[in-house]
Amino acid sequence: TELSSVVDRLHPNASPELQAGYMLPDGPMIATSFMSLTQGLMAAINKDEHGSVVGDQLYVWSNTSDQGEAMGLVDGMGKPTSCENWHSASLDHVGERGYVTQAQTAWTHLGSVQHCSTAYRLYCFQAG
Repeated sequence: TELSSVVDRLHPNASPELQAGYMLPDGPMIATSFMSLTQGLMAAINKDEHGSVVGDQLYVWSNTSDQGEAMGLVDGMGKPTSCENWHSASLDHVGERGYVTQAQTAWTHLGSVQHCSTAYRLYCFQAG
């Protein structure tokens, strides 16, 4: 959301399962801890929930900095960077995006926004 950070939702103390690391659905480890999520991934999150390589849509909506924090409410144009809290598909609103082939900071934060009318993927993290 606009104000809720990944840091707050996936905090390492939130669940013992989250302390074990993060893996892609088909097994490769992407990060050994929450801290390593914010310091560069071991592998890009380039597979969907079925383990298939994502090839058709390489961008994801994130509104997340490379430190796991919400990007904030407003971009340089004075518009929220979360597509109006993920409720808008309008050309009038923008959202921060990441790139699925990246394992460094760009996996969540490209540093550019896109109009919300574009359909992008989302990252999904599951404990246990």
